[in-house]
Amino acid sequence: MGKTPIRLTTLAAALLITASPILLVGCGKQESYTVEERLDRAREARSQGELRSAILEMKNALKENPNSSAARYLLGQLYIDMEDGGAAEKELTLAKSLGVDEEAIIVPLSEAWIIQGEYEKVLEKVAISVNLPPATQSALRIVHGDAYRGLGRLGDALTSYKMAADLDPNNPLSFVGQANVALAQRDIEGAKANLAKAAAIDANNFKVITLMGDIPSAQGDFRSAIEHYKKLVKARPENLFYRTVLAWAQTNTGDFKAATRNIDRVRAILPDYPPANHIKAVIAFKQKDYRTAKEF
Repeated sequence: MGKTPIRLTTLAAALLITASPILLVGCGKQESYTVEERLDRAREARSQGELRSAILEMKNALKENPNSSAARYLLGQLYIDMEDGGAAEKELTLAKSLGVDEEAIIVPLSEAWIIQGEYEKVLEKVAISVNLPPATQSALRIVHGDAYRGLGRLGDALTSYKMAADLDPNNPLSFVGQANVALAQRDIEGAKANLAKAAAIDANNFKVITLMGDIPSAQGDFRSAIEHYKKLVKARPENLFYRTVLAWAQTNTGDFKAATRNIDRVRAILPDYPPANHIKAVIAFKQKDYRTAKEF
């Protein structure tokens, strides 16, 4: 079975999210800060959804101190926020080589592999020791579930997610995973039930909000889905995935102006981003601009 990154929502299931380098441009005179100060600035920028600014802070920190394990580690997490699995894997691997503990690395590194569709690698390389803290075991069970789901092994995925919930009932992602399995099986009521459990734990979790949009989109209710995807874009305006699925939902409601505005912002960063170009083609086709549609 082919590999398709599972971070695609039901809304955009036909689109392939590719891991591409994010173009970052700095301008003006650079101020002098210590690595710790840049880490603080990056964390603050991240909390405000300014991911590219946070990444620039870490890149500047690493120019001055390339052996900063903390900077490498945070940069890897920022790339995960941007859905750039390849870059995240590189930085997290370097952070590990610089001394970051395996227990701290394994979960985000596994997530980087999931983003890249490296599902078999996750199952082969990510062992789940009973000696790990229950919360870490739970997070790794969720990653295993994501890998199984990416491979189409829904039964194994569901088992992993349920084990994760038993290990850490306060992790909403175990219920998000179960909801996504239900969606894949076209069990809308099952998906809604698990969404309710996840939202009761953390309604502001980005994956929970994504699911809030995915369920109505699976029912063809794109207008309701849009309201949730807008929340994601507002919180993380530089996340290409969130803006892309919002544009796709807007396309399906016939709001081509808004969809074009969002997808053009994506293409300004990554002109060759396949999902963005697909949406541009669909918009052109629906407007009977067949010549433009062929260009994408």
